Amino acid sequence: MFILITLQGMLISKDIEFPLVQSFTYFPYSENNVLEKNEFGMGFDIYHSNIFTFNKDDNIMSDFELTSFTLGLRYGVFANITAELFFRYGAISGGAMDGFIENFHSFFGLPEAYRPDYPRDIVNYFNNDYFAYEKNTGTMSPVVISLLARIYSDNNFSIKTRLGLGIPLKSKPGLSSDKLFLTAGLICSYQSDNLKIDFSNYISWFKEPEWFANVELNDKIYFSEIRISYKRFLTGFIIKTSPLIESESGRNAYQIQLGYKINDNIELLFLEDFAPFDTSPDVSFNLRIKL
Repeated sequence: MFILITLQGMLISKDIEFPLVQSFTYFPYSENNVLEKNEFGMGFDIYHSNIFTFNKDDNIMSDFELTSFTLGLRYGVFANITAELFFRYGAISGGAMDGFIENFHSFFGLPEAYRPDYPRDIVNYFNNDYFAYEKNTGTMSPVVISLLARIYSDNNFSIKTRLGLGIPLKSKPGLSSDKLFLTAGLICSYQSDNLKIDFSNYISWFKEPEWFANVELNDKIYFSEIRISYKRFLTGFIIKTSPLIESESGRNAYQIQLGYKINDNIELLFLEDFAPFDTSPDVSFNLRIKL
């Protein structure tokens, strides 16, 4: 049997980096192309984000930098069906971006959101009595197994659907759940010589982890993204709901992506989140490498 092997950069931005929300479920689906039968793809997704949220009334704080790595393996089972497997590791640290962001906010007169009241470049991550971190730490997220299927194709337009299952490897409060999650999505794509547009919509169902017992939660998260590339330029916009219900932690996350293809192998992405920042980072960076 002939097997076509390709090594693909899978670093197009997909998920919004925020550990508490991602501990319930996450979306590692960077590529929406259906592989040919027996074609094999492998890629890596790397993020670095600065996160600061403080909810004084609810005793919740997220003050750290997050670096995550995702390995994706993809295989064309049939002409219209691709099997996928994703491994993700996320690590929080004090980082080194707090000073730059505080100065940026001050220069442009942007809200500082209690940032100057706390030391720079430290880990300060807690949620009531459920968990508290003051040192660098990390953990594996659940392994995600998924199927991507093309259900319609006509010239430059196609419709695909995806079904994914998250299988927990290790439970860690605030970082990774001990419960399964199920994700279903629909992707509409258009592609011409220079233009590519993907419009993706997902629903992910999950259960309350043991370390977050008795907290009122939604049982699902909605995720919607439009992603556009034209020649060397990249852009996109994401809306993502929160699993929490009450106060600021229940607000939606909004993110815009801007990028540039340096060449066929390297892309740079800048990801800026919009207020209220309660379930999203201040800023994220992404380096896309295609080999």
